[in-house]
Amino acid sequence: MTETLGVASSVIAVVDLSAKVFSLCLQYSREVKNAKDDIDRLHKEVAAFQDTTEKLKALLEEPRGRELKASQQLLSAIEDGHSMLGRLEHQLRPSTGRKAMRRFGVRALKWPFESKDVEGTIQNLERCRGNVSDAIRKMAAELMRIRSSVILQNVDDRTTLNQLPIAHGASFDSKAEEHNPTCLPNTRQELLDNIDRWIDDTNSKTVYYTRLAYCDITR
Repeated sequence: MTETLGVASSVIAVVDLSAKVFSLCLQYSREVKNAKDDIDRLHKEVAAFQDTTEKLKALLEEPRGRELKASQQLLSAIEDGHSMLGRLEHQLRPSTGRKAMRRFGVRALKWPFESKDVEGTIQNLERCRGNVSDAIRKMAAELMRIRSSVILQNVDDRTTLNQLPIAHGASFDSKAEEHNPTCLPNTRQELLDNIDRWIDDTNSKTVYYTRLAYCDITR
């Protein structure tokens, strides 16, 4: 679980960073005219990368998503993606001087990449995105397996409970206890309802913890 939490935090960082790069590309596409094709291509790939990492983030946030194990391929892809996006964000971020020029209405943005650099960056992002997509497919299949296993376990638990012997003398209004103080109707009903929900909930924990249940007594 600790490893998955680490992956989840890394994925969130990549999603946030890709959003920043996406916004910068959009800014360049509006203000720079001499490299429009390169800007648009990089813009689209960053958007695709952001979409893929958001799908991974959603998968990890699924109930029982923390039980998923991240592959070394995924860890490397997330690390590489974060590194590439970090460099892009640094290179695309306008300098202080250019920000000042923009305040005076001067178009100061200049596209910092050659076409060959853009092509190489796009290919690297595509490779990372492909590795993340492969990991998503495998992890989604693993999540389905975990859910199926939990459902089967819950069916077994329900069957086991149905086979337990009934303590007839302990039931409400039992004649065997008519001379003793008796429980009020619906005593422990909330506890029993909670146990039923715990059994039926595929996302519940394996062990059900409860405190000592007290009866309301009719004197």
